[in-house]
Amino acid sequence: MFEKRTPFFYAAVSALFAVALAFYAVWSQCPPGALPADAPPGQFSAHRAIEHAFACSMKLHPAGSKNNDAVAAYFLETLRGMGVEAEFMAKTVVGGGNVELQQAVIGRIPGTDNTGSIAFSAHYDSVPYGPGATDDIAGCVAMIEAARAFMSLPRMRNDLLFIFADAEEIGGYGASGFCTHPLAENVGVITALDVRGVSGPALIYEFSEGNGALITELRRARRHGILPVTSSLMFSFFEAAPFRGDFSRFRAAGMKGYGLAYIDNFMWYHTANDSPENMNPDSVQHFGSFIMGISKHFGDADFADIALQSQNEIFFNTLGSHLVQYPLWLGMPLALLSVVSLLAVTVLGFWRGRITVAGYVLSLLLFPVTALLCALLALLMFMAVFGYDNVIHLYAVQPTHLPGPRALYDGSLYSYAVGLMTLGVAAWIYSLASRRLRVEALHAASLAWLCPLLLVISFYVPDGSYLLTWPVLFGALGLAALYRGDAKPAPASPRLFVATLFAVPALCLLPPAWHQLMWMISILGAPVLALVVVLFLLNLMPLMALLGRVRRSWMVCAGAAVAAAVLLCAGLVISGTPSKDRPLMNSVAYAANLDTGEAAWMSEDGQVDEWTRQFFPDGHRAAVDDLRPGTRGHHYLRAAAPVAEALTGVRCEVLKDETVGAVRRLTVMLTTDDAPFSVELRQTGGPPITAATVAGQPLDLGGDTFRIHFSLFAQSGYEATFETVPDEALTFEVFSRIYGFPEIPGVVPRPEYMVPEPNTIRNGISLRGEHIYLRNSFTLPAGPLQ
Repeated sequence: MFEKRTPFFYAAVSALFAVALAFYAVWSQCPPGALPADAPPGQFSAHRAIEHAFACSMKLHPAGSKNNDAVAAYFLETLRGMGVEAEFMAKTVVGGGNVELQQAVIGRIPGTDNTGSIAFSAHYDSVPYGPGATDDIAGCVAMIEAARAFMSLPRMRNDLLFIFADAEEIGGYGASGFCTHPLAENVGVITALDVRGVSGPALIYEFSEGNGALITELRRARRHGILPVTSSLMFSFFEAAPFRGDFSRFRAAGMKGYGLAYIDNFMWYHTANDSPENMNPDSVQHFGSFIMGISKHFGDADFADIALQSQNEIFFNTLGSHLVQYPLWLGMPLALLSVVSLLAVTVLGFWRGRITVAGYVLSLLLFPVTALLCALLALLMFMAVFGYDNVIHLYAVQPTHLPGPRALYDGSLYSYAVGLMTLGVAAWIYSLASRRLRVEALHAASLAWLCPLLLVISFYVPDGSYLLTWPVLFGALGLAALYRGDAKPAPASPRLFVATLFAVPALCLLPPAWHQLMWMISILGAPVLALVVVLFLLNLMPLMALLGRVRRSWMVCAGAAVAAAVLLCAGLVISGTPSKDRPLMNSVAYAANLDTGEAAWMSEDGQVDEWTRQFFPDGHRAAVDDLRPGTRGHHYLRAAAPVAEALTGVRCEVLKDETVGAVRRLTVMLTTDDAPFSVELRQTGGPPITAATVAGQPLDLGGDTFRIHFSLFAQSGYEATFETVPDEALTFEVFSRIYGFPEIPGVVPRPEYMVPEPNTIRNGISLRGEHIYLRNSFTLPAGPLQ
């Protein structure tokens, strides 16, 4: 009786061990629990921080808008109210023909004997599609709460700096401005807080060059409550990515430090659902734990004795926030050691009769068959969610073009369904195969598939070699453990259990990596997610063999597949009806020519819906390049619109007009009430302008046509001077771009289940909604004023 139950006992224990460790590996990297609003004054409370978000981020506040100026004023006043030294930095930088407005709120808590400032940065501007409560007011309010906490604690040796930067979403102007601020000269270490989602742990994904010393300091700082979730693979991935944030500007200026972001629930990122009520307190608490911990770690240090730049290294979490690091140059030797060890143990298996050629070859063939089957099933699941035509277009035509949000609102749910389906199908195949093939051959052949992948990664992405090095090396040891005893019978169940224990590195490293990959690619990469699960199972052949010895073990595999089907169907039902949490998306832009009194609604949407029908009742499509220069084609929805009375365009007031010899010098004031984020002024008539300044800084007049581009436009306007020949008029045309929607009577607002489409959807289109394109002109008359 006991003998019959032995396989089931060891299979159950092994399966529970593997599942529990994999779940713990993922769970241990979750953000810490948020402290309540009544936490002690010297501690960081996410709930206290989020109260500030409700105070300043209930409305859209994109760069250039008056709402955004109000947000900056809120942070400035709040810092000063807490007793923190604070200033509002606003400077105009002229380069070539571009005029850039660089703004930031900078708070400083002086140290007792500063050797280098400990700086933190977040941006306060939002996109025009949502209020930006998480991106990146979350980082801003985390700094506010941390500043409050430190004001209640004894002063440390070094200064604390808090940089609330403007205009990250359109070019990082505020961060660039801080890089030339006097306080930037003595920054010892800087951390940028940003997001790519609205929840999840704060991943440390970016570092200044030579990150080995920074990782060493992170490990030491864990005693101060830092919970670092990071890896050199994240760093390598971001280095290859096309997007950059404020930290990249600090890094380019020579500062040393870290870039943090949380990335889960991407579909609320940059949308109306990025609101204070949807902020994740635990994620904000993770920001806070880093600010408090890194400040305390460096607070009393002497930066003259700390080298924060060394060689790049390989580093990764094992369980939770525990970090392992070793030199990058060691990655390839360790990878080769793993491969050679597996090869040696496999040859030993052939020599001792544990592995046969036929058994090894058949075992090798299992992986491509299983991987292909699971990838195809994942693709079919994706098509069920996203639609056949959309999937074909995404994979074959435009990989970055997402035609709609439906598949992504519940992307994690669908991804878990893909993972469960793959686990069920692959485990069923391998457990069946283990009844016909010796487990030694099955395990050796499965690990062999990881070796070429490991060598490719070690050569092209050495920062990520750890992900397979340790599973292969320990897998080779587990394979050797199967060789103990007589070669005739199959390995006993206790020996299979022991061999399963050698999968600990795989169980600690691969499930969190899969989870983070899921946050990045969601259900859009369903076949890739399935393939990673199959690769993960290659480390668990002893467990598959134990399952194969249990009668009706197929029921476990079938249960996983049924659970996957349930999750898939649940997602389809949940996302089937639009709601506030899973809204439909549309886009409408507006253009007006204030000279002619003509205006138009425009959209690049594929179809007219119940809300956009009020703008495009007949669905007429035409070109819009006369309204929005740079657009191509005739596929845009276009209809006449009234001119918004509140829009004024850029005005020009002549302050001084004087002629000295053959040179006429005009001093003018350029102003507007429209709060544009981009203005281009172009001369369209009159004699050439031979010299010009803006805000007292000379412009480069390269090119045949005189033009000035303003990146942000100061609310107070700009004083400019033009030099030309006398007695001839000058004419100018101005193109303004403004975030938002015009105030026009009679426009019905969107229903609750509809939101503006963000710039994360349909990448590559020419016309975004929530934009106003404005054109006007003015003339400077001939001759000096009398």
